[in-house]
Parts: sequence; C-alpha cells; structure tokens
Amino acid sequence: MEAKTFESIIQVEKEIQRMLREEQQKARDWLVQQKQEIEANLESALADVQTGARRAEAEAKAAAEREAAEAVRTVRRRIDGLESLEDAPLQQIIRQAIRGILPEAGDDRPDV
Repeated sequence: MEAKTFESIIQVEKEIQRMLREEQQKARDWLVQQKQEIEANLESALADVQTGARRAEAEAKAAAEREAAEAVRTVRRRIDGLESLEDAPLQQIIRQAIRGILPEAGDDRPDV
C-alpha cells in the first residue's frame, strides 16, 4: 500500500508541476501580449504627438507670416506718409533741430 501511496503522491506532484509550467507559460504569453499592446499604444501616441507638433509648427509659422505681413504693411503706410510730406515743413523742422544743436550766433564762450 505504501508503494501505491508514494506512486499517487508522485503522480500528483507531476501533475502539479505540469500545471505550474502551463501557468508560467500562460503568464509569459500574457506578458508578451501586454508588451506588444503597450508598444503599439506608445507608437500611436508618438505619432499623435508628432502630428500635433507639425500642426502647431505650421500654425505658428502661419501666424508669424501674418504678423510679418502686417508689419510690412504698417511700414509701407508710414513710408507713403513720409514721402507725401512737402519739403518746406521738413526744412523748417531741420532748421529748428540745428538751432538746438549749434550755439547761438556771437556766443562763442564756453558755458561754465
């Protein structure tokens, strides 16, 4: 009877080891599947980030181009305004500026 009991115990032990190997294989398979899903999700998220970055770059570039175009239009309007000024008022402004720079006539002594 002891031999039969030992044989039964050995059979149960072998069955337990087989079941353990199966569970370990299932766990490895599950881990591989999870890793693949995580990598796929990561690649998708990375693609979304890159797409968003390209879109943001294009929007920033378009905004900068609009601002630059508006700055150019503003400068052109100012240039047009300056070009339309008559010479006489400009000459008067220059004379007044020169009088402020040059010492008054006959006053050649240095300020003390």
